Amino acid sequence: MYRADLTGAKMYAASIEVDGTTWEGANWWKADFDTGDYDCFDQEAREVTTNESLKLLYRDYGNDLPTDRNELHSSIREFVATSRRKARQEAAVSEIHSI
Repeated sequence: MYRADLTGAKMYAASIEVDGTTWEGANWWKADFDTGDYDCFDQEAREVTTNESLKLLYRDYGNDLPTDRNELHSSIREFVATSRRKARQEAAVSEIHSI
């Protein structure tokens, strides 16, 4: 996936594993992680898979995200906003504990 252009790629229910594949330079934030018209047997399992994949990408490549939320695919804007808030809160708690 090195430097892959994922603009509009359907990524809902895609399982991304820690297997040595690099996503460096890939614009994963422009992929579509929404369900769209995807019909599946186990919706909850697909949601979990999608969320876990987003967590992995954010953990490893979150620093590559553009700061302008309009550059993010609409399907991940809330996920990114929540993840950024959580990171700021954790940093503030860590700073308090280091005093």
